[in-house]
Amino acid sequence: MIHTLLRGEDVAVEDRFDQWCEIVARNLQDSDVSTQHPEGFRGSVRAVALGTVQLAELVYSPLTSRRSVAHVRRHDTQHLHIHLIIRGTTVLDLGRQQHTASAGEIQVNGSWHPYTGHALVPGGLVKQLTLSVPRPALPVPLRWTDGFLGRCPVGAGTSAVLAGLLKDTFGALDRGADLHSHEAAQLGNAALCLVSALIAHRAGGPAALPTETRRLALLQRIHAFIEAHLADPALCPQAVADAHHLSLRHLHRIFQQDGTTVSTWIRRRRLERCRQDLTDPRLAARPIHAVAARWGFAHPADFTRAFHTAYAMPPSEYRNAAMRA
Repeated sequence: MIHTLLRGEDVAVEDRFDQWCEIVARNLQDSDVSTQHPEGFRGSVRAVALGTVQLAELVYSPLTSRRSVAHVRRHDTQHLHIHLIIRGTTVLDLGRQQHTASAGEIQVNGSWHPYTGHALVPGGLVKQLTLSVPRPALPVPLRWTDGFLGRCPVGAGTSAVLAGLLKDTFGALDRGADLHSHEAAQLGNAALCLVSALIAHRAGGPAALPTETRRLALLQRIHAFIEAHLADPALCPQAVADAHHLSLRHLHRIFQQDGTTVSTWIRRRRLERCRQDLTDPRLAARPIHAVAARWGFAHPADFTRAFHTAYAMPPSEYRNAAMRA
């Protein structure tokens, strides 16, 4: 599912920088790129399509990128680029405003707006995940996207959920997870809803979003909350509702639209975490009841029954089969 567009070690040293510039211009956006030591440049570009959006991982030596008015006139793809910085520091100059982002923070630019960007990391390589979103695909007024350019603080709300979605998606694919086309489209749609919610919040008009977009953005925040609290045996629908200032009835209605329930979703995610632990050779000595307790199952017998129903065999047999494989 992940396509390697450039792997620096596969290219002759003297051609690496030029190849980098060409790949980025073709797959993201065109700009004038410079680096202090082109002869020692290192970089890689990998990407995956998630429905209408693209998620790319870029690793590269420090550089400066300038997208001029001429670039915009010549080639404006009308894409919003959301950059999650994994390593290093990036400085984005949008004319009158300058925005600095470090590891764990988000920076945003648009193909329709000139900019100058500097990517820095002492003695190493910058790493970022870039989500490219077609501007017309966002269910918000176009003028709102101008106000979203720059640095997007990653707190504990929607921006943190978006950052987690990007990291988890690429991380899962890196570990060999299968992703069918409809699942990729669902992830892309989730990312679109989160970006739309962030833009609307910045513009002060979240109520203008379509009802389904607001529901999906809220659902992503709820999913992230559940994921972060799976180990807590007290996690239940009421706790989830209270954390999001919702009535229990409203919470159930949100999940019913996807054909499931809150309790079913919590149990499914707990079972999946247990399944991952049972197939991990590093945890082979951990008792099964301890694995179950780690992910919120207070009663071993209840866990065994639930696991057998979900995976068609008891957890002990599942672990033994995984270890033999």
